[in-house]
Amino acid sequence: TNIDDSFAYDTKINATFAISFSTIKIKGSHNDLPEINRWAFKKANFLGDSITAGTGTTTTFHSLLKERIPLSVARNYGIGGSRIADGSTPMYSRALTMDVDADLVFVFGGTNDFNSDTTLGSLYTLDENGKRIANVDTTTFYGALHQLCINLMTRFVGKQVILMTPIHRGVFNTQ
Repeated sequence: TNIDDSFAYDTKINATFAISFSTIKIKGSHNDLPEINRWAFKKANFLGDSITAGTGTTTTFHSLLKERIPLSVARNYGIGGSRIADGSTPMYSRALTMDVDADLVFVFGGTNDFNSDTTLGSLYTLDENGKRIANVDTTTFYGALHQLCINLMTRFVGKQVILMTPIHRGVFNTQ
């Protein structure tokens, strides 16, 4: 079954993917009247690198979301220096170790893949009949991202998964 035009899967898996925070309502302040929020008092997992881990800050973005949504649990699976692709503690494999009772899963990664010159790779190859075969070569960014999505969709069936791309950083101006 094709989930989308980019990846082909052998089995149909019920998962919801979002690209931005647009699916989440966040209260402006504690003085506001409570808003109806389907994520209030739910559990969330946050998978990522040092940005998710909170390196260099006293307040992480997930602690702010925990407070403002409010979430009952916000688990931090951030590890500094980690990448989506192969390397030290890649995200595609760490996705298999997260608690499965989460209602919401955030993945924020790619900065270290870019910074480490990880090969981009291809989204798919074609077989002898011209059918798309998904790339799962975890040494490439696209292959590891595909494997990450497979792991998330099989582990968090029917749950909301949000993939966030890297933020623009000053070092990127020279690359």
